[in-house]
Amino acid sequence: MNPEEFRDRQSRQKKQLATVYSVVMGAIILLVGVYFVTLTDTKKYMFLADNTVRYSFSTICILYGGFRVFRGLKTTENE
Repeated sequence: MNPEEFRDRQSRQKKQLATVYSVVMGAIILLVGVYFVTLTDTKKYMFLADNTVRYSFSTICILYGGFRVFRGLKTTENE
């Protein structure tokens, strides 16, 4: 294997790892947002005692998590 093939293979592996990382982190953030939307006992989380703050935080997490998943999957299609 010559050095150029090695660099190409290593570059592909880095892109695949970045894609997997982006999708997994997006899914985790998305799940955190869904968790806080469905949360019924807010005594554990004092910073989310107000429903407005809780729903705002959940909306931001869901939107950002969805964006991360979309971006990760979109970069997979472009390769």
